[in-house]
Amino acid sequence: MSTRTSFASLALAVFAMAAGTPAASVAKLPVRDARGAPQRSDRDRTAAGSASPGSIVVTFVGSGSGSYRYSVSPQGNSPGDASCTGPAVSYSERDSYSWRFAFVVAHGGGVLDGPLTSQGSGSLSASTAHCASALTGAASCGLQLTAPTPADNDDLDYPDASVTVTGSHVTVAVIGELVLGPTATGCGAGAYQPSPVVGFNQLQANVTVSRSALERSGHVSAPFTMAGSGLFAGVPLSGACDGMTCQPQTCGDAAAGPGGTTAACSYDEAYAGTVEVRVNK
Repeated sequence: MSTRTSFASLALAVFAMAAGTPAASVAKLPVRDARGAPQRSDRDRTAAGSASPGSIVVTFVGSGSGSYRYSVSPQGNSPGDASCTGPAVSYSERDSYSWRFAFVVAHGGGVLDGPLTSQGSGSLSASTAHCASALTGAASCGLQLTAPTPADNDDLDYPDASVTVTGSHVTVAVIGELVLGPTATGCGAGAYQPSPVVGFNQLQANVTVSRSALERSGHVSAPFTMAGSGLFAGVPLSGACDGMTCQPQTCGDAAAGPGGTTAACSYDEAYAGTVEVRVNK
């Protein structure tokens, strides 16, 4: 895991990477209950109940998915014995996940180290097949994704939030992660090989909302996407290659593989969601 750094420094880096990205639009004002206060979910009530009046409650919620696959074969022929009719090695992986983190920040903004409430779930499946005289057979495994615990606080991506109130805008930066649960049966060496871009352990968003809209309604929401959040600025979220120069670890082209091998590789990753900002009553 990465060594943890100051989130304030990280937030500044996020803002810099997101420069040039249009500010997220403010969503429709919420429905109000009989007493005139914005309606809240039970989870929002839990966060608000732990916050003092005037505090800012930030909810970071979203979902995502990804896939990664490759195959490697000697050029022109299948390897091993006569019964081997496919690639020497083939690998396939898919994941899907969702999360919800809530934070409470002081009225004037600031940085919060760790979420007030943390929920997340997902699944990852991977399989590897070999077709060669020395390695014949297949391995597959399934893994569960869960929200991190306070024991993961040293991770760089442990959920944090930063709220900056300046002039007519409120800027919110949030990061988070989901972590792999206990290894399932069959997930031995080589059964799981992380994709070139892993989304679930690098969740991030950076949005700007109208300060006047927040003060007027007490609640605004802004959408985000993985590509626009800043975390993967300049990093392709999908890729593919095919041929003697294809590298399965990156799905990019480089020097020709050893022994005249050919490879085919592809991956994609995406997530999206909303950042909800509420002034606690």
